Amino acid sequence: MNNAYHLEILFEKEKSDNFQFELRLLGETYSGGIENGRKILSMHKLSDTIKGVLDQKNLDPDKGWTAPLITDTICFVKRAKKR
Repeated sequence: MNNAYHLEILFEKEKSDNFQFELRLLGETYSGGIENGRKILSMHKLSDTIKGVLDQKNLDPDKGWTAPLITDTICFVKRAKKR
């Protein structure tokens, strides 16, 4: 039995040749790679609010992904669907 829940986030890349950011769950250090046009975050339990951290690749070519910049926290909030 698979006890994981997946949140799929779709996006468009600004630069098609590389990734400038990473998205992970708050409190985690790594959440796997990014596919072309989507990121999937896996969780072991669901909650009404899921917090993600957006890390930007450091623009300093000597640092790059070894010292990313934390740029923002994103909250995904469950809401009722209107009928």
